[in-house]
Amino acid sequence: MKIECIPVSAMCTNCYVLYNEDTNEAILIDPGDYSTRIDSFIESLSLNVCAIILTHGHFDHIIGVEKYKEKYKKCLIKQTS
Repeated sequence: MKIECIPVSAMCTNCYVLYNEDTNEAILIDPGDYSTRIDSFIESLSLNVCAIILTHGHFDHIIGVEKYKEKYKKCLIKQTS
């Protein structure tokens, strides 16, 4: 497993991509924006996003959720708190 931190939005919120190099499955954590930086990273490794995890509900951590939910229709969304 590997993890990549990608700061996004004007708030520089840390979005994380946790991924398995063997299976290319990935989890998107706190997508604070729908960002080309996130998309580019995911596409560069041909990752398959299978879940979105939100550590909490503050706006700067969840802004990108709806668009990523649409993009990765089969992913599971989980808020941890």
